[in-house]
Amino acid sequence: MASNIFSPQVIASVVAAIAAIIAGVIATRTAKRQREAVRVERRIEYCRRQLNDLYGKLYTLRQASKSLYATLHAGGSRPEDWRLVDHIDEIRAEGDSSKIGTVKEIIKINKSIEDTLVSQFGLMDQFPPPDSFQQFVSHSRQLQVAWNKKSDLAGPRVSFPRGLDDDIAKSIDTIRERIAELDAEK
Repeated sequence: MASNIFSPQVIASVVAAIAAIIAGVIATRTAKRQREAVRVERRIEYCRRQLNDLYGKLYTLRQASKSLYATLHAGGSRPEDWRLVDHIDEIRAEGDSSKIGTVKEIIKINKSIEDTLVSQFGLMDQFPPPDSFQQFVSHSRQLQVAWNKKSDLAGPRVSFPRGLDDDIAKSIDTIRERIAELDAEK
């Protein structure tokens, strides 16, 4: 007996094979899209960690420090070249408990910034980090030494890095742009 390639059994087998191939292709594409969606979500979550655990914290602490720093001067204004580390003697001699408390709080905030820079180093959006970050740590340490010594520091010192706030803001902007781009990929 000759076999008929158009028999219902053969046609059913061919249709089932084609359906299985199509289902496999669809399943593969769906799995690929799901993996890509998970990858995008992980990248977005990492960016959010960068903002929440590092840069947002740095920004907030710096804003608090700047506000306190401004209160150390009459009317909130100060000469451009005025450096706290050079006026420890003066502030201590005045005996103004408000100013002394302000300096202590600035030193605490600086320590929090240092701790954040060190403990969240892996979240930095660039390597090596901006020079302003290391300069800040050095400046902060010098301020701490001067305050504990109860006098101005003699000799060379590291000035406060004026670009620190810009570097923090630039990183925040870059990460927020990255999140927007990743959101667009969804």
